[in-house]
Amino acid sequence: HPKSVIGVGASSLAEICFLQAQDKVVGVEAAEKQDIPRCVYRHVFHDKFANLPVIGEGGKNGVTPNEEAISDLAPDVIFATIDKEKADILQQRTGVPVVCITVQEQVFSDSFYKDIELMGKVLNKDKRATEIIDYTKKMEADLTSRVKNVTPKSAYAAGISYRGGHGFAGTEAGFFPFAILKLKNIADVNDKTGPYNIDLEKVSADQPDCIFIESNNFKMVEKDIQQNPDYFKNLKAVQNKQVFSLVPNRYYALNIELAIANCYQVGHC
Repeated sequence: HPKSVIGVGASSLAEICFLQAQDKVVGVEAAEKQDIPRCVYRHVFHDKFANLPVIGEGGKNGVTPNEEAISDLAPDVIFATIDKEKADILQQRTGVPVVCITVQEQVFSDSFYKDIELMGKVLNKDKRATEIIDYTKKMEADLTSRVKNVTPKSAYAAGISYRGGHGFAGTEAGFFPFAILKLKNIADVNDKTGPYNIDLEKVSADQPDCIFIESNNFKMVEKDIQQNPDYFKNLKAVQNKQVFSLVPNRYYALNIELAIANCYQVGHC
């Protein structure tokens, strides 16, 4: 039963916190010291993490564990979202067992459930792991049941953050809240995957029933509106007052609790 742990790479510290093992954390990446509200675990436990030793950079500076700092802290286990080769090297050089987990970019995924189950076993948090998995699956079932007999509508997600903020053209193919609620995502075209900038003529041509805008990029979208007000006035969703906000849910990978909240928000369409 580990008494001290660290997380290396995106998703690792978040999942440690999900399992209510934050008191076992003895060091954090420099990026994890920033109080970012859309990184809920950082915001909640900022006072604790801000005073812990740094064990690497993390965030936009990349996953670069400081082997000497980790060795000095001598944690009982490292949870890391790195590949097996890097994990073997880190384990050899620090003498600390490394458990590889996955960077989470989807909600209701088998990889998330497997990671939580594995980490629960390692941390002696099996009961908590079961609670997380059961509750998450319950929410997925609830969302699915709500759209069982609903006629699908079309939707567009704007101002989606990826490697920084984006305006109205910033969108995402395969946007999971739309997928789970069976909305037709107008950004799902050809071989597009993940975030990208769409041709705005595509949006006006498709005239989505609903538009959702990520709230932390409102100012960038407002600038777009000021530059081309007629374009936005002619969008059906604007005319019908079917424009809604989204909680920003991606920062150092997907923040799953906020992503689930967005699924319920998308249900307004």
